[in-house]
Amino acid sequence: MIHVHSAIPDDVGIQGMTLFSMATAGLRLRVSWYSGLPFAILGRPLQTGFTYLTVFVAHPADRSRGREVEFLVDSGCFYTMVPRTILEEIGVDPVMEQTFTLANGDEIRRQVGLVYLFYKDRPGGSLVIFAEEGDQTLLGVLGLESMGYKLDPVKGDLEPIKLFV
Repeated sequence: MIHVHSAIPDDVGIQGMTLFSMATAGLRLRVSWYSGLPFAILGRPLQTGFTYLTVFVAHPADRSRGREVEFLVDSGCFYTMVPRTILEEIGVDPVMEQTFTLANGDEIRRQVGLVYLFYKDRPGGSLVIFAEEGDQTLLGVLGLESMGYKLDPVKGDLEPIKLFV
């Protein structure tokens, strides 16, 4: 299940350049930005913002001990973060503790374990951070790529990647 929430207002000014949305002759033009660069999609509404999806997360040795978890997909985050309560419920034990740097530069110390992930028809195994209260549940690049996916931020969906050895 994918939910896309638009995070861009219709009229935004950036460094003196006005980005806008308009409709003419039955077509919709929305000018926006991605990674700081402006781009436009003609003929259909641009949907950018946050992508949420539900992934099955299980104990790596016993997939019957698992459950579905809703994640914010974060292609800028390397690791996957799952609430500690869920990981404990499915029997995942921490194997190490690491220090991680957040996007704002703060550092946090968290335990790390191993999980089995499954989305649509693709399984994967990944390191996972034991998220504490207040941490966001995130699906990072390591988890995505272990299942053979990447995020398409314009479509707000996952697409298969070419797998290399």
